[in-house]
Amino acid sequence: MYVYIRSEPGLWTVGFYSPDGKWNPESDFNSMREAARRVSYLNGGSPLAETRGENFLANGRLIASAPDLLEACKKAFDNIANMDAPQSLQDKGRKLAALSALGMAIARAEGKE
Repeated sequence: MYVYIRSEPGLWTVGFYSPDGKWNPESDFNSMREAARRVSYLNGGSPLAETRGENFLANGRLIASAPDLLEACKKAFDNIANMDAPQSLQDKGRKLAALSALGMAIARAEGKE
């Protein structure tokens, strides 16, 4: 799946992450909107498709941030899992719920659900 990232101030790069996590750039744009249009086209959309307002751009930003969000989830999972054992049943339940939610999100992102 193609995504775009802000590779430097005022420059958005379209590309994809290979299964080993390597970034493979495809093209550069001075506009986030143009990068989003290119991503839409490369992922099967119409080359002349207009953006669909803020939802379209928000979805593009979310897709572009997915690798960072996955890494943050993995770190949070590890940090919570390595915390001292909670004292109360309520805190134990919260810890298990957090680990469960993070674990499911990580599995879904890695295609292991």
